[in-house]
Amino acid sequence: MIALVYDQLNPWGKDDDLSMELLESTQPNTIADLGCGTGRITIQMAKAGYRCNSY
Repeated sequence: MIALVYDQLNPWGKDDDLSMELLESTQPNTIADLGCGTGRITIQMAKAGYRCNSY
């Protein structure tokens, strides 16, 4: 429940767009998302086809 509320209070923003743009420009094979919080950025990375490991 807290994750749902957190994501509603903190919608996708410019910093998230920047993270995705950096991934596109560097084309990593695998991504380690440390301190991934609710995982919403990791989910978008996976949807974009990146192999993600969340810790």
